[in-house]
Amino acid sequence: MSRRFPLEFNNHGKSILLDRKKIISALRILISVVLIGWLIWMADEAQLVERLAGADYRYLLLMALVVNLDRFLMATKWNMLLRAKGIILSWGAAISAYYRASFFNIFLPTVGSDSYRIVEVSRLTGRSDEIIASVAIERFFGIIATAIMSLISFVSFVAFIDNDQSWATVIQLLVLLSGLTVILTVSMSSQVQAFIFQMLPASESKIVKKIRSIFDAYQQYANQRKTLAIFLGLSVIEQLFQAFSTYFISRALGLDIPFVYFVIFIPLVMMIIRLPISFDGYGVRETLYIYFFGLVAVSRTDAFLLGFLSTILWRIASAPLMIYYFWVNKVDEVTLPAEPTP
Repeated sequence: MSRRFPLEFNNHGKSILLDRKKIISALRILISVVLIGWLIWMADEAQLVERLAGADYRYLLLMALVVNLDRFLMATKWNMLLRAKGIILSWGAAISAYYRASFFNIFLPTVGSDSYRIVEVSRLTGRSDEIIASVAIERFFGIIATAIMSLISFVSFVAFIDNDQSWATVIQLLVLLSGLTVILTVSMSSQVQAFIFQMLPASESKIVKKIRSIFDAYQQYANQRKTLAIFLGLSVIEQLFQAFSTYFISRALGLDIPFVYFVIFIPLVMMIIRLPISFDGYGVRETLYIYFFGLVAVSRTDAFLLGFLSTILWRIASAPLMIYYFWVNKVDEVTLPAEPTP
C-alpha cells in the first residue's frame, strides 16, 4: 500500500490521480502566468521603473518588522494550543518550528508547512495526535477569523461604495460565518464522534484507531473555551498585519493612500485568494488590487505593483530568520509535564 494513497489503487489508478493532480497544478500555474503577463503588458513600464527606483527603504524596514511580528504572533498562538494539551514548548522553540516550516513551504512546497511542524514536534514529543489536532484547530479558526474580518471589511466596503445590491454579499458572508460556526460546534460534539465511529468496522485497524485518537485530541479542545476565545481574538487581530505591511509598501513606493482603505480591501483580497484558482494567488491577487484600489483612484500600474510586491517582499522579509532557524537554531527545546493538562 502506498503511503501517498490511503486506498489500494492499481498502477493505472495511480497514474490517473497523478495526471489529474499535475493537470490541475499546470492549469493554476498557467492562469497565474497569463494574468501576470497580461497585467505587466497593461502597466506603464516607465511608471513601474520610477516607483521602484525611488522606493523609500525606511518603510520597507517597517514592513519587514511587521512581517516578522506576524510570524512571532502565529508561533505564540500555536504554542497556546500546544500548552492547552500539556505540551510545553518554549516560545523560542515554537518560533523556530514556524520559521523552519515556512522555509519548507517556500522552497519545498510539496512538503507543506503544516506537515513539517507536525513531523518535527511529534518526533520530539511522541504525541503526534495532539500536534495534528492543534494544527487542525489553528487552521479552522484561521478561516473563521478571516471570515469575520472579511465580513467587517465588506460591510465597510458596501458603505463606502453605497451599492445596495452588495448587501446580498454581506448576507452570504453572514451565512458562511454561521456555517463555519455550526461545523466547528458539530465537529467538537462527542455524539457526532460516536455516530461516525459506529459506522466503522467493529475490529478497528491501526488507521481507524489513529483517526479515533486524533479525533479525541481534537474534541478535547471543547474544554478549553478560554484558550480558544483568546486564540480567535488574536487571529482576528492578525488579519490586520497584512494591511499594515501593504500600507508600508505603498508608502515606500511614494503612494499616498489612506490606511483605512487597506483595512477595508486587504482582508477581502485575502479571503478571495483562498480559492485555489491560481498558483499561490499570483495574478488573482494583483487583479483584485487593481479593482479595489482603483475605486480610490489608484492607477492600474501602482495597484498591480502593490499587489505583486505584497507577496514577494513578505517572503524576502522573513527569509533571513527562516535561514537562521533552518541552519542554526533548530527545534530542540521541548519539555513535557509529568501529567498532561486535561
